[in-house]
Amino acid sequence: GDGIISNALVENNICYENGTGGGGALNFASIRNSVVKNNILYDNHAGGMAFWDDGYGGNMGCKDNKIYNNTVVMPSDGRWALNMINSSTGNEIINNILLHRGSRGGLEIDASSMEGLNADYNILSKVSYAENWISLEQWQSQSGQDQNSFSAEEAELFVGSGDYHLKENSAALDKGMNLADVLSDIDGDSRPAGTATDIGADELAVTAINHERSGKQPGDIELLGNYPNPFNASTVIKYYLAKPATVKLKVYDLRGRSIATLQKEAEGGGLQRILFDTSALTSGVYFYRLFIRNNRTKSGRMCLVK
Repeated sequence: GDGIISNALVENNICYENGTGGGGALNFASIRNSVVKNNILYDNHAGGMAFWDDGYGGNMGCKDNKIYNNTVVMPSDGRWALNMINSSTGNEIINNILLHRGSRGGLEIDASSMEGLNADYNILSKVSYAENWISLEQWQSQSGQDQNSFSAEEAELFVGSGDYHLKENSAALDKGMNLADVLSDIDGDSRPAGTATDIGADELAVTAINHERSGKQPGDIELLGNYPNPFNASTVIKYYLAKPATVKLKVYDLRGRSIATLQKEAEGGGLQRILFDTSALTSGVYFYRLFIRNNRTKSGRMCLVK
């Protein structure tokens, strides 16, 4: 055809450890009028999200796309978290976390891609603007963009230990813009949970916020289920702890055979998550059980579809 992809939806992906041979974790060329939202990209060694013309000229740039509520954390050897070049015009970049552990930063953009740009409510610290590396403050002053954006470190945002969900006092909470195109997060939690949408792919679950604000605590453990369900490859099991505890997850098949055991140490109470990788399992229905102190348990059911 014409080489252009229009009206695409790219959402709820987790991409990591890509790019040792080049390319972007999410690599877009000539994509138009599309939505890219609620994706988590981390430790990708080339680009994060790349929007360009794939070498076919400025008329093939990425145009009029909505880039909303993505979380991108680049390693020290990676390129920019978000790359927007080659006459990629008319794009909106809103509510994204764009971090870099090295000398580069959040956004790389060239002069040909500034027309119609709307960038705001992002978390980033450095921008490459027309091949000049500048601070967020310089970018705000020179371009007029990102006036409600700010800088933050990973430790101020995420649960940690490879988990890019927001912690309960995250700097991203209620700091984003409410968007009609983003009514839920990567786990299916409704947005906004608080006074405004959280920045990034995760919205801190309203269950945890309600417990904290009301002063009420459930029993030792409250199971919040898993999402997605049905799922392919992996699912996130969420639960709420009244106080720190060691939690063991056991997974069973329909015949009651134990097929997996995971253990997680919770250093604090509150909302907790366990990412369960099912790439080695076959399609089917599975049951899981959470164990904590005094042999208290909670059980759930999940469906794997490959």
